[in-house]
Amino acid sequence: MTEKIQPDESEIGNTSDAKVEAEQKTAKLIWFVDDNSEIIGSIMRMARITPHLADIGADFKHFKEGEEAINEFVNIIENGGQLPTIILMDYRLNEEVNNPKYELGADVIAEIKRIADAHEIAVPEIIAFSSQDDYAQELLSAGATASINKSDYSSVKHFFETL
Repeated sequence: MTEKIQPDESEIGNTSDAKVEAEQKTAKLIWFVDDNSEIIGSIMRMARITPHLADIGADFKHFKEGEEAINEFVNIIENGGQLPTIILMDYRLNEEVNNPKYELGADVIAEIKRIADAHEIAVPEIIAFSSQDDYAQELLSAGATASINKSDYSSVKHFFETL
């Protein structure tokens, strides 16, 4: 979870309801769906120290399996909670656990879109998050709205700084 910047003692009691409401509306929940824990762990550590993300109250969640992310998406819809604002989706999933269901990020995107449509809710922004251009193109064709090369540290950093 991202560390939140706490107000100093002189600011306590001076926070208006409108300010609190605005902060809640700007809080972002970012999901990573990627089976590579080492790379995602490194990226999440970098994101957590990005001052802008602390200011907007960003939080992160990592899923190694597509099916796990889909199950969490359904659980939040049915039981309440915060849906992700952004999903960073890798192309190949589940290689470590050898689970063929939702092995490709494109299949996970299709299922998330199907579930959102069935429940008449907005589909979170889904971003192709692959280190290979052809895989990123497949994710874009499946419905991702943008692409970031996860191996390009400066692009990833820029993305987090401009959310």
